[in-house]
Amino acid sequence: MTTPKTHEELIHDSFEPKDKCSICDSEYNEDAGGIQGHFGMIPVTFCEWCYPSLVDMVEQMSEPEPCGMSRK
Repeated sequence: MTTPKTHEELIHDSFEPKDKCSICDSEYNEDAGGIQGHFGMIPVTFCEWCYPSLVDMVEQMSEPEPCGMSRK
């Protein structure tokens, strides 16, 4: 029989990234290109497909608009 976790252990566990992608629920694999971390205090995990997609989206949003054109 396992002993119940303490309140501190439960809090600690809730702030640890899980081994499933936060977007698509795929298995996390650091060797394949996945990454784990925190958005502020929220734990996140991204698989090898979702992480580069997020990076690409941020890069697209940070590029200046050509000739005053809008993306709207």
